[in-house]
Amino acid sequence: MKKNTRDLTLFRTPLTPSYWRLALGECRSLKMITLTAILVAICGILDIFFIPIVNANVLQIKFSFFAVALCAMVCGPVLAIPAGFLIDTIGFLLGGNLAGGYFFGYAISSICSCVIFALFFYRAKRITVLRTALAKLAVSTAVNVFLGSVWRQIMVGKGYWYYVGLAAVKNAALLPLEVAVLIIFLGRMMPLLKRAKIISPEAEFSMTRRDIVTTVIIGVVGIVALAAYVVWKLQK
Repeated sequence: MKKNTRDLTLFRTPLTPSYWRLALGECRSLKMITLTAILVAICGILDIFFIPIVNANVLQIKFSFFAVALCAMVCGPVLAIPAGFLIDTIGFLLGGNLAGGYFFGYAISSICSCVIFALFFYRAKRITVLRTALAKLAVSTAVNVFLGSVWRQIMVGKGYWYYVGLAAVKNAALLPLEVAVLIIFLGRMMPLLKRAKIISPEAEFSMTRRDIVTTVIIGVVGIVALAAYVVWKLQK
C-alpha cells in the first residue's frame, strides 16, 4: 500500500492555480488542521503579552506578530482565514483587549494579517531579508495603519486621516525593530520546520553576511526610532 505523503511543492509566486489547490488542500489534512490549531493557540496566548511604552493604549510592543507569521507560513492563505479569526477571538477571551468590549473589526484585521503573511511565506522557494521586510511592511501599512484607522474611527469618532497619521508614526517607529525580530525568528524556525517535514527541505532562508549586517542595522535603527517616538510622546 502506497504511503500517503504530503505534497511539499514550492512556488516562486502565489499567482498559480496549483498554489491555491495545495492551500485549499491543507483544509482537508488532519495533520495541518491540528498543527494550525496548536499555532493558533500559541498566537492567542502571546497576544495578551506586551511591553507598554509610554502608555499601553498608546504604544506597546507585542510578541504575537512573529508567531502569526509562522502560523501563516505553515497553514497557507486559506486556513489563514479561520486561523486569523480564532487568534483574535482567543486573545480577546484571554484578556488581550485593553480598549473594552469585543469588536469584530479587529478579527478582520487579524485575518488580513494572516493572509498577507501567508502570501509572502507559504510555499515560498526562498525567504529573504527583503521578502520578510516587505511582508511586515505590508501588514503594518495595510492592516495596522489604514484598516486599523477605520476601526478607531468607528469606535471613537474623529476623522479617519487623524488616526491614519497617528498610526503611521507609531508603526514607522516600531517597524525596523519588528522586521529585525521577524528575520531572526524565521531564520531559527525554518530548520526545525524542515526536520519535522512541515515545509519542504528545499525551502531556503537566505541570510548572507551582508544580510546579517543589514539586520543589525535595521535593529539599531528600530531602537533609535522607538526611543525618538517615546521622547516625542513624553514631550506632548
